[in-house]
Amino acid sequence: MPASRRFGTDCLNVKAEQVRAASAAYECYQRARAEILPMTAEGRSREPELTAAERALLADVEDLWRADADSLADLRRYGKTISGVRRSNYKGERADQVRLRLDRDRLKLLEHGDPALWLDEPAVLGGFGLQSGTGLFNEDTLRFFRIVTLLNDAALLREFRSSAKRPVVWEIGGGWGGFAHYLKTLFPDLTYLITAPPTLLLLSATYLMTLFPEASVRFFHPSDAAAFCCDLNEVDFAFAPDSAVHDIDPRDVALTIDVGMLQRMNAARISAHVQRAFELGCRYMLSVCFDEGSDAESTVRPAIERCYWLHPMASRAYLDRHLLVRNGAFLFGWKRLRA
Repeated sequence: MPASRRFGTDCLNVKAEQVRAASAAYECYQRARAEILPMTAEGRSREPELTAAERALLADVEDLWRADADSLADLRRYGKTISGVRRSNYKGERADQVRLRLDRDRLKLLEHGDPALWLDEPAVLGGFGLQSGTGLFNEDTLRFFRIVTLLNDAALLREFRSSAKRPVVWEIGGGWGGFAHYLKTLFPDLTYLITAPPTLLLLSATYLMTLFPEASVRFFHPSDAAAFCCDLNEVDFAFAPDSAVHDIDPRDVALTIDVGMLQRMNAARISAHVQRAFELGCRYMLSVCFDEGSDAESTVRPAIERCYWLHPMASRAYLDRHLLVRNGAFLFGWKRLRA
């Protein structure tokens, strides 16, 4: 087949896949929206004190409650307000500069990490980035790979592979669902719990349900909180509002993870989330602050240190020596005997 004709066929196939994904996303969105709306009514009476940063984030994604099928085809665009990674940086005059930096960082990370832990950015629902040879990658991809590399260095991923019990991973905030997709793809046999404000739950649930169409999913029902954690190890993804963090009691929580969400909270809410992880017996906690050395990091770090011993990989010297790339502060700790 001539190259021009093959290119045209590939474009048609990509377009058809995008249409199918948009249709599937809308069906997932409708289900998620129906399940999450009752959480908003319940949460108003127990609304946590949000910071200006949290209110700004939620305002940027508020229109998701009124989404249609066409807008869901570009669901990935909401990620820019969470991690700051945006499609426009990969186009026009900025593209060459971004490519030079990310290609360099990617090669360094792969040199010091396990290439088997690398996953490309999904192209569906508006995925974007540079071509890696196998697919797309962007700054979020590098951050996720760096996280799993750190977890691998700490031997935690070995526990995921060999554990007799199905582990539970609790992610605080959930973001746009990107890291949940990354870890769940690498380790299908784990339960992924996300707690977040309802609007962010709608975002991550729609994204994850679309990319994992066969996954079993559970939503928190305010009228029956106890049922949420019943046989949770039979569920792939579970979604609950952060106002209900103290109402749920998941078992076998192996890891609590935060990807840039704790840094937006006030000190009391940061401590409450970390303390809850400790109370649940969660053995490990990893937090990523996007801005290394910021006031946010200085608030998150002591809250974690009260309940978890920081692993040496949390030190700048370790990161510089082994990964060479700075991209925020990575705080990984294991549970203290007493908080």
